[in-house]
Amino acid sequence: MSGHSGKTKGKHKVSQLYVHVLEPPSMSRTMSISNDGRQVKTRTSQHHLPSEMSTSISPQDESPDAPVPPPEVEGTEGLEDVDIVATTRVKCYRNSDEPLLNWMPYRDEYLDECLCQEGRGEQRGRAVACIVLSHAANPLHAIEQWTDSKFFAKTSLCDLGLRVQLGHPFSQHCPIKTAGHRDFLVLHVNGIHRIAVNFCDCQSIPHHIQLLRAGWWPAMPKEPQTCATFSLLRPFHLLNLQGKVTAYDFYRALEALTDNTGLTTPPDRLPSFMHIVREWRHIKALKCAGHRHDPSGVEGTKDGELTVPCRACPHPGINLPDGREQAPPEKSWLYRLIIGMDANFQLKNRDRSSAHREPPLGPGWAYFVKEDGYHEHIKKHVNDEEISTCTGFQAIMLANLKRAKGLHVTGVSGISCSRHEMFRANGMGDLQQGER
Repeated sequence: MSGHSGKTKGKHKVSQLYVHVLEPPSMSRTMSISNDGRQVKTRTSQHHLPSEMSTSISPQDESPDAPVPPPEVEGTEGLEDVDIVATTRVKCYRNSDEPLLNWMPYRDEYLDECLCQEGRGEQRGRAVACIVLSHAANPLHAIEQWTDSKFFAKTSLCDLGLRVQLGHPFSQHCPIKTAGHRDFLVLHVNGIHRIAVNFCDCQSIPHHIQLLRAGWWPAMPKEPQTCATFSLLRPFHLLNLQGKVTAYDFYRALEALTDNTGLTTPPDRLPSFMHIVREWRHIKALKCAGHRHDPSGVEGTKDGELTVPCRACPHPGINLPDGREQAPPEKSWLYRLIIGMDANFQLKNRDRSSAHREPPLGPGWAYFVKEDGYHEHIKKHVNDEEISTCTGFQAIMLANLKRAKGLHVTGVSGISCSRHEMFRANGMGDLQQGER
């Protein structure tokens, strides 16, 4: 029998063979970044597979197009503990890494746009009648008027003839109206504005209620002359608490926004603004405490009800378990209230006014103790002298010094929880002399 080759005419006859394919060693690579973030370290290690998985049998073609088995990796011995360091360039983000260098080429464009905004900008000029009609619902906009001297000068909508009608919806006529004060001022976020207002007398709504419904807080309920918008009081309240901005500095900034040249200074309404701020903070405290829903009203507020209690301190009936009195000594400290006391002798208050002119709005309702019983207690200990045996404690040495002339308060003392530093209700009081 003659043998035949694997080739036939016009076709290739492919025979199947079984060959042993050696698996390459299993390698793992671990990458890490250096402490300075500028280098990438790569660690390569070899893992040995079990003996029964070291070889595999797979069909292999004799075709020229058959895949070639992967070559065996050689020369990996002794590289298990070698660190391969690859230096890479840190990607640069110009907007975040170099913000000012990225902005400097655009300074000319920014300057041109600022000049355009201070000039006409993209706004077109309007006649006086059109300006008044379009700003009937926006009486607190700042208006500039083209003068005969060929420049824009600041003016007011009041001078252009706009009058604001209160107590009615927009564009509704009031048959019985009363003009407000001729120097009626409104403090807004963009400055101090002189506004001509008309109060409604056809619905028997008090004038201060009409102002509050318009979002304007009057300094006094009767015959108001000064108001501050709610949009102004909200940011000032936060700036005063967070940024320590005083009412004096804030009001002077409003004057600068109105006219920074100092040529036309508006009337000084700083005392009225300070009264508005006191009223605003007091009403906000009552609102946060939910006393508007109390049938007894504001006057039914009890001592210490406007405070924010410490949520983590023990409160009977709230976060304390029943039967805590019988707790063993090793657990009783969990239910113990720890408080601390301190004083500040630099918080002095000069005797400039009286309780009649500047009365407390909420005596004893928040953190400060009510003055009636507090002063009676102090009078009983006027002549008491506290002597300290500690030579390094200078506060007691200054306790009895006569430095209280012309002062209404010589300092402030307070009691707070020692763990969380939250002041206690009625835990603060004014010092009359030294540590008394």
